Amino acid sequence: MRKLFFPTLILLLALLAALAPAPANAASYTSLNVGAEGSTPPAGVEYGGKFWIFFRNTSGGLGYVTTTNTSGGGPFSGVTTLSVSATNPEPEAIVFGGKLYLFYGEEGGAERLFYRTYNGSSWSAQVQVPYAVTRHRPGLAVLNTLLHIFWETAGSNNEIKYVSLNTSGTFFHPTGGPAVIPSARTVWAPTAVTYNNQIYVVYGGESGGSKELWYNALTTGNYWTGQVKVPGGVRSSCPPTSAVAGGQMHVYYCGATSYNLLRKRLSGGTWFNEEWISPLGLVYGGDAGVFSGNMWLVTPHNSPYINYVLP
Repeated sequence: MRKLFFPTLILLLALLAALAPAPANAASYTSLNVGAEGSTPPAGVEYGGKFWIFFRNTSGGLGYVTTTNTSGGGPFSGVTTLSVSATNPEPEAIVFGGKLYLFYGEEGGAERLFYRTYNGSSWSAQVQVPYAVTRHRPGLAVLNTLLHIFWETAGSNNEIKYVSLNTSGTFFHPTGGPAVIPSARTVWAPTAVTYNNQIYVVYGGESGGSKELWYNALTTGNYWTGQVKVPGGVRSSCPPTSAVAGGQMHVYYCGATSYNLLRKRLSGGTWFNEEWISPLGLVYGGDAGVFSGNMWLVTPHNSPYINYVLP
């Protein structure tokens, strides 16, 4: 009987694995031919009853499309091109004070950070963010009636710095320079989201191919709770992105050895186990946004396409 036990057990486990259903949240991508550059993460945001997708186009500028279909089926508007003075812009967007704010960092060039706002009928002139020197787009989140702008510092120290902005366009920062998240280091764009009256900033480490994911939280009292690893030994091979839906914070990232799309969720103070979402991952990074309660994830694809998925 002992000789038969282990082979029988192995066969039983294999049979159970074969009969196990595929993940219920397995999702597939839809591709849009919009003239996108192909290796720069797009940005997605809800504003004015539409979902907006911003992307770098093949000429090195910024374009966008919109849809009113909350379930992701389209149709999408034609491409609108924005005039920006930035080298290879990498976009990120947020709604603040009733306006849509579009930020974009520079890959190459002077590595500056800019933004423009849209009030529902027209775009403002371009504004440069003071002290920001970055190769990537920023992380954006609102707390205490201020928009906080986080960026990875171009150069050798890889710090995450930030300034704050009010609805009148006034910047706030320590005397002589930007604020710094204590101990945080990354070579990727950070992602930021407001959850449970705190701003969570999530970022990859600065060494290795796949990187451990860390987070720190800024409270309403304007202090940081301390740098912590995302639990579960999470590693990513691309920059993470985050959003809040259904009372939970969602963090999306790539597998450590593949580009599978994975997710960790935070509910209150509890992190759920890692979830597999799709065999197609973020590769160069992506952006999570919420449209009428539905989570959307927009990612780059081979030029001239971008992808979107409702995970």
